[in-house]
Parts: sequence; structure tokens; C-alpha cells
Amino acid sequence: MPLVAHNHLPSFQRLRDSGITVLTREQAELDDGRELHIGLLNMMPDAALSATEQQFMRLMSASSVSAKIFVYPFSIQELDRGVAAKDHIHRHYFEFSSLMEKGLHALIITGANVINPVLNQEPIWKPLITIADWAKKNVASTLCSCLASHALVKHHYQIDRQPLPIKRWGVYEHSVRHPDHPLMNNVSATFHAPHSRWNTVTRAQLEQAGLTVLAESKKVGVHLAVSADQFRIVYTQGHPEYDANSLLKEYKREVFRFLSGELENAPPYPENYLPDEAKEIADAYIVKATEEIKNPALFFSYSTQDNFGAGFTRRNTYLKPADLSFSIDSSLIGTSFKIIYSSTKPDMVMEEGMFISSLSDEHLEKIHKGLKSFAIVWLLTVSYTHLTQQTKA
Repeated sequence: MPLVAHNHLPSFQRLRDSGITVLTREQAELDDGRELHIGLLNMMPDAALSATEQQFMRLMSASSVSAKIFVYPFSIQELDRGVAAKDHIHRHYFEFSSLMEKGLHALIITGANVINPVLNQEPIWKPLITIADWAKKNVASTLCSCLASHALVKHHYQIDRQPLPIKRWGVYEHSVRHPDHPLMNNVSATFHAPHSRWNTVTRAQLEQAGLTVLAESKKVGVHLAVSADQFRIVYTQGHPEYDANSLLKEYKREVFRFLSGELENAPPYPENYLPDEAKEIADAYIVKATEEIKNPALFFSYSTQDNFGAGFTRRNTYLKPADLSFSIDSSLIGTSFKIIYSSTKPDMVMEEGMFISSLSDEHLEKIHKGLKSFAIVWLLTVSYTHLTQQTKA
């Protein structure tokens, strides 16, 4: 099914660039075929906001149903967003009130990152349930991903999700339990799908409430279930929309959380996902970064005067704690200090205090020969910050 770029959402062009058929509004108007208008309630964190748009739209475009697809992304203002994400939503997303007036054929609700273990105490609970209740009465079907599934089974059936001892993430084998169900048409008896969650809802909980489990994994439990009417609400505990690198991005974020002290232990690898070579690279990086945090270096930039003339050259280097007369901490970022560098070998640098303390009185009288003190320092950062920035780039 072709997508229709009916506004200036950047994801439309990115999908077009990747080979997906995306019609302009003018092209769509020349086609008298059917239309599907689908809402996308995107609650994913800022880093995954645009990627989630593209993932779901890519799946829609792969459908064999003959219709033009109009996708309407919208979000919930109670979510904690950064400036860039807020601007993206303001420019390219729709207001739920306007979508209620316009009407939708179907709705997709993404997962979200939440802190409170009790879902109905989260700030997003009330607006999410308002949207879900409207959808139950006004759209043909609602697809819920991960946390959205947990929220809606709690709302509709009072099912509480159960916390897991460790994060359940990776790619797992699943079996189809009801191959005769329309949603399982042309799906292999066994298939693999990604999961990423800290909580679970069991088959017993869902079946006791009258839901039908369509696919599950022996290791991670239910993947796909439907409401008692078999279609109006589709629940998935996994992430069928994920790209091949989505779990890798999540793993990197978890590693950075560990290195920043937010997590007590280094995260486990996503299961059945990373090859051995990638695990070795990750291990080496974590060891190096951990060591740098324990023994930080001070990265900075400075300017040297070229051959005692008018020109200046900017150079980057670092000094370790043993090379400094003061301690390294994050308060140094954005400050300056004096250094000594060689006029003949400008990359030879010492912090002025350490340099002077290492010289005898006789040497101090001679330091004017071949050495210069220069105090302009443009950037200071501890090595972990530098390492993180380089890795993200």
C-alpha cells in the first residue's frame, strides 16, 4: 500500500529515499482508490521518536491491501520531552482533538518509557486512557505495542503486569497458537520477534480475562493477543516494528546509563542478537570507559602562536591527573588554566603549575628560552564525556 505524504513530516522523505512508495498529496488525489486513515500515538522517547514513525509506516507500506495510507502521528503533552522533540511534534504532529473530529479507521499506540511501577499513577495514564476509550468506540481496530498493551489490559480487565528480575530483551522464537486466525494468515508456524521490557503479562492472566493468545515464546511468554471479539484491540508485548539496529541503540543507551552511574551494573547483552565479535568490542569499550572514569584525563583545546608571528593554530590534547597540580572533576568544564608548550614542538604540553614545580631555581631562570606560556583554553571535559561524544558520532 502506498503511503501519502499529506504534511511535511520528514519521515516521509526518508522513507521515499529508502525505496518506499510515498505519494504526494497531488498524486494521491489522481487515484480514486480506497483510503485508510490511521492514527499513530507516538509515546516513544525523544531518541526513538522519528525512528518509530518510520518503522510503523514501513510496515504499513508492506501490506498487500490495495489502499492509500494516510498516517496521522500525534503524542501526549504530559510526556517529558526535550526542546528538539517538542519542536518536531509542534511542526509535524496532529492534535488529538482534530483527529477525533476528522475520524480514523484504525489506531496504533506505541510503547513508552515510564518510571512508576504502578501504571495508573503515571502522568500519561489519564490522556492515554481517554484516547483508548475514544478509539474503542470510534475506530475499527487498535494495535498496542509493549507498554501500551500493559496499560490497556489493566484498564479494560484490571490485569496488573508483573515485574521481571532482569530486563527481558533480545530476539526470541515464537510459536503460532491459532493458525486459523486472520492475523496469522501466511505467518510461519514459528517465527522470531524482538522484545524489550522489564515487566510481563502472562498467558494465564490474559486467557482468564477472555483474551485469545495468538503467538507466544517458551522463553519470554506472550507476544501477540487479541480482545475477545478477535479484532478490535490487538496486544503485543514485543516490538514488531523494530529495525535490525533498534536493540543495538537501546543497548548503547543502557551502557551509557551504567557509565554515568545511573545503573549499578553493566547491562546484559540483548539475547540472541549480538555476534561474539560485537560482544568483544562492547566488553573492551566498557572496560576502557570504566577505567577512564576511575582515572580521568582532562581534554582541552589551546592555541599556539605560529613561529612567534601573528598566526595561531588550534590544537587538541589531554593531560592525566599526574600531569596536573589540581584535581579533575566536572566543574572544570568551560574553565581555563595556564599551560606551557614548546615553541619548537607545540604538541609538548604541561600544566604550568606542574611544570614549574618540577624545575630547580636554575632551570626557572632559563625557561624563557624556547618555551612559552599560553592561557587560552577553549574546551575542557573529562575523558568519559569525550569518549561518549566520539562513540555517539
